[in-house]
Amino acid sequence: MDNLAEVIIDMIAANAAAHAETETEYLAKDGLLHCKKCGGARQTVLELPFLNAQPKIVRCWCKCPTEHDKFKKRQQQEQIARRRSVCFRTAPELQGCNFTADSIKDACEATQTARAYAEDFVQYKREGKGLLFYGDVGTGKTFLAACIANALIDHGYSVLMTSLPLASDEMWDAESKADCLGSLSGYSLVILDDVGVERKTGYAQEMSYKIINALYSTGTPMIVTTNLTPQELSKPKEIGYSRIYDRILEVCLPVKMDGVSRRRANAATTWEAMREQLKR
Repeated sequence: MDNLAEVIIDMIAANAAAHAETETEYLAKDGLLHCKKCGGARQTVLELPFLNAQPKIVRCWCKCPTEHDKFKKRQQQEQIARRRSVCFRTAPELQGCNFTADSIKDACEATQTARAYAEDFVQYKREGKGLLFYGDVGTGKTFLAACIANALIDHGYSVLMTSLPLASDEMWDAESKADCLGSLSGYSLVILDDVGVERKTGYAQEMSYKIINALYSTGTPMIVTTNLTPQELSKPKEIGYSRIYDRILEVCLPVKMDGVSRRRANAATTWEAMREQLKR
């Protein structure tokens, strides 16, 4: 057993040596290699807890990022970029949405709720809970949903932002509707934008139900944006949508978007800047 442990230690040491950056090292007074940049140790003495075992000098890492670390970070950044591209494939302009770019900032209670949801997503994912952003056109429902998506993608989660009509079209084109629904439920979070504007047909209702029910059944958290109020969702004009909206209301906390239209506020800022430029 002792020999096996020594062999394993030697293998680990050999692997560390293979990744060593010798051009950035120097031999210090303690007889060990150190980093030229930070002065930290690149070697250490390992005392083995075996009978008659001799101490071993093995590789260790200083605080400086190694080429391997940089490579792993590049891989992580590339994965994040891919996930962001997939999430916003139908609306790439939303890739830049983040809480620091929110013009309304913390004065908006909805913004605070969105931030808290993203920060505590581990819990809400486990519980299968989401949010329902509702309010007038232009109040920032889609913006806040995209902020949550980008925050979660930055932390390694997979998110999809779509709509019921788009998801229905993809399911129609898919060879296997079951596989399509399974893929949809495989995301950490699914955002359904503008619920309530889909076509009011029997087929649209059935496809919407299949999508919502698949997410509901698998406990996949949803964020829904809509111009409809919770009261309108609970008593839809088309009775066929009752079972769809009931599932949404069961797992999504309603969050009202109050106040000034963000689009109008942003437009006012843009026009004001343009007026100033035209005065020159």
